[in-house]
Amino acid sequence: LLRNQQRPEPAERFIAPQQVPGRVHRHGRVGSVSFQQEFDRPQTWNTMMITARYLAGIVVPAAFLYMIRDCVKRRANQSATGILYVAGVLVIVGEGIALALFDSTGLHF
Repeated sequence: LLRNQQRPEPAERFIAPQQVPGRVHRHGRVGSVSFQQEFDRPQTWNTMMITARYLAGIVVPAAFLYMIRDCVKRRANQSATGILYVAGVLVIVGEGIALALFDSTGLHF
């Protein structure tokens, strides 16, 4: 190589394809066929967050409420209290996820 010609750093050739914001590019070669896959990171992330919000914030605490009711009927109040605490924490986690989704998308979940 010539002295005035600068070589790129070895890692730059891997970082350069990922310069487009919000997209992850994956280059590869299978046999003699090369391929390029493009993943939309924000869409996948938001879908996972929406699912986690509804599961952790609504569905699982609703199932825990049934368990709490059953424990109270059996007079197992200590178990019911522990399940109630876990359900309360899950509701708070779900609300935190909802706030993060509102911040990133502007939509109420």
